[in-house]
Amino acid sequence: MENNWIPISERLPIISNGQYGINILIAIFDSVYEEIHPGSGYTVSGCLFDIDGKFKGIYFDVKTKSFKLLETTDNITHWMYKPDPPKI
Repeated sequence: MENNWIPISERLPIISNGQYGINILIAIFDSVYEEIHPGSGYTVSGCLFDIDGKFKGIYFDVKTKSFKLLETTDNITHWMYKPDPPKI
Protein backbone atom coordinates (compact mmCIF):
# COMPACT_ATOMS: atom_id res chain seq x y z
CA MET A 1 0.00 0.00 0.00
CA GLU A 2 1.00 3.59 -0.54
CA ASN A 3 2.50 5.63 2.29
CA ASN A 4 2.04 9.06 0.72
CA TRP A 5 -0.51 11.77 1.40
CA ILE A 6 -3.17 11.81 -1.32
CA PRO A 7 -5.27 14.96 -1.88
CA ILE A 8 -9.00 14.28 -1.55
CA SER A 9 -9.43 16.23 -4.78
CA GLU A 10 -7.42 13.52 -6.60
CA ARG A 11 -9.12 10.39 -5.33
CA LEU A 12 -10.67 8.64 -2.35
CA PRO A 13 -9.61 5.40 -0.63
CA ILE A 14 -10.47 2.07 -2.25
CA ILE A 15 -12.54 -0.34 -0.20
CA SER A 16 -12.15 -4.02 -1.04
CA ASN A 17 -15.24 -6.04 -2.00
CA GLY A 18 -17.08 -7.37 1.03
CA GLN A 19 -15.66 -4.75 3.42
CA TYR A 20 -17.71 -2.11 5.22
CA GLY A 21 -14.84 0.40 5.28
CA ILE A 22 -11.13 0.93 5.65
CA ASN A 23 -9.07 2.51 8.44
CA ILE A 24 -6.96 5.39 7.14
CA LEU A 25 -5.14 8.50 8.31
CA ILE A 26 -6.55 11.92 7.47
CA ALA A 27 -5.01 15.40 7.46
CA ILE A 28 -7.33 18.16 8.65
CA PHE A 29 -6.52 21.82 8.00
CA ASP A 30 -7.65 24.54 10.42
CA SER A 31 -7.14 27.97 8.83
CA VAL A 32 -7.86 29.84 12.09
CA TYR A 33 -5.22 27.87 14.00
CA GLU A 34 -2.82 28.32 11.07
CA GLU A 35 -3.31 32.09 11.28
CA ILE A 36 -2.50 32.11 15.00
CA HIS A 37 0.35 29.56 14.78
CA PRO A 38 1.82 29.62 11.25
CA GLY A 39 2.97 26.20 10.09
CA SER A 40 0.76 24.37 12.60
CA GLY A 41 -2.61 24.33 10.85
CA TYR A 42 -2.67 20.59 10.14
CA THR A 43 -3.64 17.79 12.49
CA VAL A 44 -3.47 14.10 11.67
CA SER A 45 -6.06 11.63 12.88
CA GLY A 46 -7.14 8.07 12.27
CA CYS A 47 -10.60 7.45 10.88
CA LEU A 48 -12.82 4.99 9.06
CA PHE A 49 -13.73 5.67 5.43
CA ASP A 50 -16.97 3.77 4.95
CA ILE A 51 -18.65 2.20 1.95
CA ASP A 52 -20.99 5.23 1.70
CA GLY A 53 -18.00 7.53 1.11
CA LYS A 54 -18.09 9.10 4.57
CA PHE A 55 -15.14 9.75 6.88
CA LYS A 56 -16.02 8.63 10.41
CA GLY A 57 -14.13 9.17 13.62
CA ILE A 58 -14.37 6.83 16.59
CA TYR A 59 -15.60 8.52 19.76
CA PHE A 60 -16.28 7.20 23.25
CA ASP A 61 -19.73 8.02 24.63
CA VAL A 62 -19.40 8.37 28.40
CA LYS A 63 -23.16 8.09 28.96
CA THR A 64 -23.50 4.72 27.24
CA LYS A 65 -19.88 3.67 27.93
CA SER A 66 -19.50 2.56 24.34
CA PHE A 67 -17.66 3.58 21.21
CA LYS A 68 -19.52 5.28 18.37
CA LEU A 69 -18.72 6.26 14.80
CA LEU A 70 -19.53 9.87 13.95
CA GLU A 71 -19.13 11.49 10.56
CA THR A 72 -16.16 13.84 10.44
CA THR A 73 -17.16 17.21 9.01
CA ASP A 74 -13.80 18.94 9.46
CA ASN A 75 -11.81 20.31 6.52
CA ILE A 76 -10.14 17.05 5.45
CA THR A 77 -7.64 17.85 2.71
CA HIS A 78 -5.54 14.67 2.39
CA TRP A 79 -5.61 11.02 3.36
CA MET A 80 -3.28 8.01 3.32
CA TYR A 81 -3.43 4.31 4.04
CA LYS A 82 -2.15 3.41 7.49
CA PRO A 83 1.43 2.14 7.41
CA ASP A 84 2.20 -1.42 8.47
CA PRO A 85 2.86 -1.76 12.21
CA PRO A 86 6.42 -2.39 13.40
CA LYS A 87 7.69 -5.95 13.28
CA ILE A 88 8.48 -7.57 16.63
